[in-house]
Amino acid sequence: MSAWMVKLIPGLAVAYGVLVVGVYFYQENLLFFPDSRDFLDAPELAARGFAAKSVSSPAGELRYYERAVDQAQGTLMAFHGNAGRAADRDYLLEPFFDLPLNLVLAEYPGYAGSAEQPQQASLVTNAVALFDHFKSQSDHPITLLGESIGTGVATGVASQRASAGLILISPYPSIRRVAQFHYPYLPVSWLIRNPFPSDEWVTTLKDLPILGFHGEQDEVIPFVLGQELWRKIPDNNRKLWVPVPLALHNDLLARIGPRWGEIARQHFGWTSAQSDSFEN
Repeated sequence: MSAWMVKLIPGLAVAYGVLVVGVYFYQENLLFFPDSRDFLDAPELAARGFAAKSVSSPAGELRYYERAVDQAQGTLMAFHGNAGRAADRDYLLEPFFDLPLNLVLAEYPGYAGSAEQPQQASLVTNAVALFDHFKSQSDHPITLLGESIGTGVATGVASQRASAGLILISPYPSIRRVAQFHYPYLPVSWLIRNPFPSDEWVTTLKDLPILGFHGEQDEVIPFVLGQELWRKIPDNNRKLWVPVPLALHNDLLARIGPRWGEIARQHFGWTSAQSDSFEN
């Protein structure tokens, strides 16, 4: 080994150590990208019939947008991805506006004007409390929908509460596995404080209709990781996996178009508000 390489190694080791320490202490900033606009600043949702609501609970403030309908026969509760805010995610529920469903967009602690630091524990605990809040209002079946990081939140809720079904849009086995894929040179197994272990949570599910969509060209949560999670879901659940050719992470639903809502309706047995029957 040459003399210059001997001199270089200590410097590289120090730089690597600084990188590892930085990732450990600032990982929430690398994982969560909240929009700071005020929760009540949601005119587009208001124009579409959603009301901004806030409820106090032992788990903290539960904030959500609800589009309630007369004679609802169920609730569809959506958990959004790691960037932005719930107020910009009406596209997750738009295909179901004509169904006899109360539609709910959950907001996370640390998002939309909240000063709290987002983390796995607060997001999942808050989501479970929101589920319980709706169950305390009525015994309607609640179907959970998760997008990207929200698939971990929805799966965490489903592992703790008896939901009516689960829709996963760009799911992952765990944040640890996603980080390992993108940063193979880091000891992420030791570093991750917010693993969102969906691959563990899904093993507890049974007798649920589960629907998954994933872009085959997803550059954020690779398609193979979505498949990895899907294989962990027990076969006693009625599950349907929908690969989407050419779709990236952020254009998945646009690539499918209206067909994704039609697939969901068929899988869950949902019929329009004009029908005499509604199955869930």
